[in-house]
Amino acid sequence: MGNGRLFSGLRAAAAAFGKVVAGAPRANEPAPLADINRMVERLHRAHADRERSEAETLARDIELASSAGGSRPMMAELVALIRAYDTANSEQDRKDIASRLRALSAEQRGGLFDAIDFLRARFGWGPEVAVYVRSREGKTPPKFARFCESLSRDLLRSGFQTNAPRTATALRLLANDQAGMHLKGTIGWSGGLPKLGIVREIERAVKNGQALGAEDRANAARLIALVCDTQYYKNRTGPEKTDPPLIVSLKALAGAGQQDSFFARMRANPPAKLPTCATRRRRPTRRNFGTTC
Repeated sequence: MGNGRLFSGLRAAAAAFGKVVAGAPRANEPAPLADINRMVERLHRAHADRERSEAETLARDIELASSAGGSRPMMAELVALIRAYDTANSEQDRKDIASRLRALSAEQRGGLFDAIDFLRARFGWGPEVAVYVRSREGKTPPKFARFCESLSRDLLRSGFQTNAPRTATALRLLANDQAGMHLKGTIGWSGGLPKLGIVREIERAVKNGQALGAEDRANAARLIALVCDTQYYKNRTGPEKTDPPLIVSLKALAGAGQQDSFFARMRANPPAKLPTCATRRRRPTRRNFGTTC
């Protein structure tokens, strides 16, 4: 076959292919306006149906929680806070919820923590809810479980009155990274360590005589490893640095002791204060200069 016949055959095939393609709509052509409006309407209907289903599920879960038993005042306060989480649409609304928690007494916050732990076992939601609260990963859980885990996270941040069961539950959630907040490697974050008021409350209770079990001390040690799980902290070089207050408190709970540094020894052995002596102001004496005997 000559070159002329070959090129003429290719041109004919290209022309036929162009006719076929020209008759079909292109993939990147904009859709008509009517199709766009129908698609938007379908999205709006799907969103409204999902919102209605979630609201019905939340109302049913609240009714089940109210009749599940436990302390009625704490359940009533818990339901009120869950409704506040449901209507919170801005950062200021979440700050108002945190202020409302701080306004409660330490014992009331502890009662709320007990109520959430009771409902967690009663409804049977797993740690994946706390993972979703922390990083929005995985399947979206029901609103009631999600708001309970958010409230539990805020209670761990603010702190509450502790006893042996509350201490065990709090340290277990924190050590297993199931507290609904970012903890892994946070010692190297520029924003600093997360605020954990519960650790301060546990340390105060231990100083006042509360005993820690072996599992509690092990969980405190695991929490230290979780917070310090960063290459910067593991491979740091140079002069020894003083541990942050949170790590110092966790080491005291874990029984590991403070790091042996100059500043740690100074904190452990404060210098004695010198006694202050009251001095009496003396009268100036008259001196004669240039006199001869």
